[in-house]
Order: sequence, then C-alpha cells, then structure tokens
Amino acid sequence: MDVVARYTLAVAFSVIFIIGLFIKAMYSFDDSPYFTTPTVFDFLSFAVVILITFIAYKYRDFIQKKTNYKLCFVLFTAAALAYVILVPLIPFSDMSAVYQGAILFAEGKWSVFFDMPYWNVFLVNMKFAMFWGVLIFPFPKQLITFKIYNIIMMYVVARFTGEIAKKYTAYYNLVYLGILSFLPFIIYANHIYYDMPVIMLIVLGLYLYIRRDNLIMSLIVLSFAGVVRDTSFLVIASIVIVYVIDNRGIKGREAYHVFFRLAAAIALFITIKTGLQLVVEKFQQNEYQPYPSWNGYYIGINETEFGFMNNAELSYSRSLQDVIDRIREYGPVRICKILLKKTFWLWSQGTYQAQRYGFGIDTDNWNDKFQYQTVITPCVLNDSQFLRKVINAFGRAQYYVLFGLSIITLWRKSSADKYRLFIYMFMATFLIMLLFELKSRYILFLFPCMLIMAIDCFDYQLPRRVN
Repeated sequence: MDVVARYTLAVAFSVIFIIGLFIKAMYSFDDSPYFTTPTVFDFLSFAVVILITFIAYKYRDFIQKKTNYKLCFVLFTAAALAYVILVPLIPFSDMSAVYQGAILFAEGKWSVFFDMPYWNVFLVNMKFAMFWGVLIFPFPKQLITFKIYNIIMMYVVARFTGEIAKKYTAYYNLVYLGILSFLPFIIYANHIYYDMPVIMLIVLGLYLYIRRDNLIMSLIVLSFAGVVRDTSFLVIASIVIVYVIDNRGIKGREAYHVFFRLAAAIALFITIKTGLQLVVEKFQQNEYQPYPSWNGYYIGINETEFGFMNNAELSYSRSLQDVIDRIREYGPVRICKILLKKTFWLWSQGTYQAQRYGFGIDTDNWNDKFQYQTVITPCVLNDSQFLRKVINAFGRAQYYVLFGLSIITLWRKSSADKYRLFIYMFMATFLIMLLFELKSRYILFLFPCMLIMAIDCFDYQLPRRVN
C-alpha cells in the first residue's frame, strides 16, 4: 500500500506540476474556477522565488544556526498586525454570520444567537460561531480580537511544525521560517472562520503523535478539531493506519499494549467528539433544518463548474441516491473529464483562494468591504490592480516551488517509510476531493506537511564541480 500511495501521488502531482507551468488555474470573484495562461507577473515571481530558495539552500547551515525565535516572533507579529490593520477587511458571506454569531454568543445573548435566520441555511456553521464565541469571551468583542487570535494560531502552527520537522530534516528552522513567510498563509489572518483553529489543532495533534509518541493525546486534540470540521478525520484515519503498520511486527504482551492504546485512543476520540456534539445540540433552542452532507458530493461532480461550490444546487433533501443518479446521468466519460479538471485545478491553484479570504470581494469602493480607509485599501480593491496581481503571482510561485520540491521528495524511495504518515494524509485527501465540493482552501491543512517534505531536499548536497 505504501508503494501504491507514493507512486500514485508522485505521478499525479508530477503531471499536474508540468501542465501547471503552461496552464494557470484561477479563482474568479463570481465564486467560480477557470483556467488561463501564466502572465509576466507569474514568470517573474517564479524566478524570484527560485532565487530566494537557492539562496536559502546555499546558506542553509547559517540560517539553521542563527535563527532567533524571539526576533522572528516579533517581526512576524508586527508584519501580520500591520497587514490586518492596513487591510481592515469586514467579514462577508458565511464569515459574516460566524463573526456576528460569535459576538452574540460571547455576550450571552443566546436567544438572539439561536434566532439568527442564517442557521436555517447552514446549521453546521453554528459550531464555528460558538467556538469563536468561547475564544473571545474574556476579551474585547472587536473584529481585531479575532484577527489577533488568527495571528497567534499561525505562529503556533509555525513553531510546532518546526518541532515536527526535527524528526525529518536537519534544517527544521527553515521549515519554521517557511511557515512564517508563506504569503497565502499570512493572508488568512483576515479570515474569520474555521481554517486557522482547525489547522492549529491538526498540527498539535501531529506533534503529539510524531514527536511525543502519544497516540491517545493526539486523537484527543484531533477530536476537538473534528467537532469543528470533518477534515481531521482524514488525519486521524492516516494516524491509525500508520500506527497499525508501524506496530504490525510486535508480538506477545507488547502487542496487547499496542492494541489497548489504539482502542483507548479511538474510544476517547468517539466519546469526546460525540459528547461535544451533544453539548452543542443541547444549546440549540430551535428546530433547524439539517444540512445533508451529500450536498458536498453532489455539488462536487457538477459539470458546469467542475465540482466547485454552486448554491443553485443546494438541497435539504439531498441523499446518496441523488449522487448515484448524477453519476449515472453523466456517464464515465463526462465524470472523468470533471474529475481531471477538478483535480488539476485543486492542486495547481496555489494560493488556497487567499485572495478572496484576505481581500474580500472585488469592488471599486473601499467602504463596501473595509472598516476604514488606509493608504493600502485603494490598492487592493479588486483583483485586477497591480498590487493584487503581484501578491497573487508571488503567493502562487511560493506554492509552486514548494510543490515541486515535495514531488522530488516523493520520488525518493526513502520517503515511503520516512513520510508514510504524510503520504497517507495526502492520499486520503486526494481521493476524497475527487468527489467532494471543490475549494483549494480545503487542502490548506496539508501545507505544513508539504513544506517539511520540500525542505527535505535541502539535506542533499549538490554535486561539486571537479577541475
């Protein structure tokens, strides 16, 4: 299974990488995907990022030894705060409901909170609002509080990803710095939703399993992420599979200990997730219309936007049979075309749609989406402006270089054992996203793993020229 997973990803990602050099996957602000050709911004950004990467490689030993965590924390925090202050994006769409709901919940206005009409549309987002409400309860109920939380969680992700990287590469500080300097990730500081909390909990869960060898605590942490978003199930499934594989040769009394730890961890995960879900349901004071999970799969194979979210296709009576009927209606040829376009767009888009969640909708008026006007807001009103083009191109170039380096690592035989857990996480996501609703931010939680695999290439010496 290791060989199949590794080669499947290596081949698929290599093909996507090569095609992506000539065809650019893009996000349109009418909330749809499309394809175009790379621009001069893309080629220049790609060249700059390659140059920066080469410099980092050449001076990797110096960077590894001289990295100052306190200084990096101060610089990152200052830069991130400057960004959210200078680009004061007001939450919109689903994020607006979560933001407003969180404030109501934190202020104890529960009757108003539960009467919000939005919950009759997307009940699942009530959990996000309650989660954020608990976080901001002791602090000022201001928008900046949410964004400061995002910045803190980003730094936690960077710090613990660096700790995880110590198992895989001698240049773990480059992983730490890579997180803090990855533009699409930083832009998500403006995004008030589930992404940062879930990514932070996933990284903490991975840290507990990989660095502390604590399966039980790992699944406990991931169970909290599972209440907020089902993405954590892919991580949990991968951990369980790897744990079984790594301990398959153990016999005797130790085998019973392994089985007990696994059973206890799974039982605790189910208990905590179910218990927290019951607590959430107990808080609910009204009868809400449930949102069928099959919507995600039905929309995920729509032909018009090759699986991208389409509100026109939402139905509160959606079932597995609807998904099966659509597959039969389309037939194998049309389904394959949808899946190929969808998979290429997902893994080559590169910015994780950060331009939407960091800068909001396209508009010509600053007060349509910003709290107040700054020297930067006139320059980031829409995606056609120079600064926005540069940011988008540079963020995609960063992703593409890391994507390419991680593919090199995948092709190495040693990666089968070394990166088994990451490979299974990628493979599980790859398979699920074939059918599920298309959004590139759904794979953002894999970025820390991809970065570690990319920096693994820095452990290899370039051949020296012989005179």
